[in-house]
Amino acid sequence: MINKHFGTNFFEFINSYRVEEAKALLADAGRADMTVLDVLMESGFNSKSAFHRFFSRLVGMSPTEYRRQALNKKEVASV
Repeated sequence: MINKHFGTNFFEFINSYRVEEAKALLADAGRADMTVLDVLMESGFNSKSAFHRFFSRLVGMSPTEYRRQALNKKEVASV
């Protein structure tokens, strides 16, 4: 069902939701004290390599770079 309807396999489907959760955590200034390892565990990944592989492929940048850009955008918007 997932393969036909979404054009992806189960693991890709689930990991895309996990990456979205990770993006939300990384962009939250209130959680800036969380390490990337904390974020990947909190978003449901068990493997650092899998997290980085999926995150980079789906977002186009590393989690650290995403956090830097997201927090800078919020900082500029609040000024």
